[in-house]
Amino acid sequence: MKKILLSLLMLGGLSASAQPHSMKIILDTKLYTQNDMNRLNADGLGGPSPLGKVYLHGGLCWYNGNVGATDYGSNPAELFCIQQITPLESQVWQSVVGNWGNNPQDDGVGLMTKIGDGKWRMEIVVEQYFSSPQVSVEANGSGVVSQPMNPMATPYTMGIVFRDSSGTISGRDPVGGDIFIWKLNTNTPEIITSQLANWNNGPVYFEYGFVGMDEPQISYNHQVSPNPFSDQVQIRFFLNYAQENFSMDVFDATGRKVKTIHQGQLPAGAQYAFWDGTNDLGAKVENGLYYFTMKAANTVVTDKVILSR
Repeated sequence: MKKILLSLLMLGGLSASAQPHSMKIILDTKLYTQNDMNRLNADGLGGPSPLGKVYLHGGLCWYNGNVGATDYGSNPAELFCIQQITPLESQVWQSVVGNWGNNPQDDGVGLMTKIGDGKWRMEIVVEQYFSSPQVSVEANGSGVVSQPMNPMATPYTMGIVFRDSSGTISGRDPVGGDIFIWKLNTNTPEIITSQLANWNNGPVYFEYGFVGMDEPQISYNHQVSPNPFSDQVQIRFFLNYAQENFSMDVFDATGRKVKTIHQGQLPAGAQYAFWDGTNDLGAKVENGLYYFTMKAANTVVTDKVILSR
């Protein structure tokens, strides 16, 4: 039997009946008050922040850290994540996206979209955002080492801090602590401060719900590495729903199909695929520019890779 070097593997997916959660976070700096200790240089009198860029530093709590094992929605994990609502550096930061602390960077990871008049927006699929390669693998001040979320797990509590591109100007809760969104495993999550007080009139609000079937089935952000490649290229993506007929194919620069990577069923969740620079017969193809296409229900994604041996 011919040995197939190219494979597609699942990193850990959601069950077919589970739905990922979409979240749109809005920051309106005009709603900061003068009593707020860290307000992104807004005047606190209804004026917008003058900053040109705002980053969201986000962390997610989704398992019972006392036992060090994933916990798929049981009460111990939920209670543990509630207990992590403290002013600074708690274990709510189990999966972190964003660069801050001793090494803030203006690299686009966590960058919000400016929508004008002191407002910024970020839209994410929670299970994808916190299980992606963007997740930090560093320890925070409390000794918690960030790790990608298991997409099968249940999110419970999210921590948020805003910052400028240099990391020297921040946006926090009224007393300078972290901002939290809790009860993520319910239909009514809430914004609260580090003091467990509702912050309904604060500068942060959000929309939260299940990803709709009419929304894109594939979440992908040019996660191809290495590129150019010589031996093997890895392609990472996220399926918002289980697929009955997912396909991934590689084409050369003339549009001729070179290789079928996958054709058939795939579960929802984080995925990655490999291509080793061979065709469907297992022979090495020539150096040059190639394209791969992913198709899932109503979504088609295309990107390019360069083979250079």
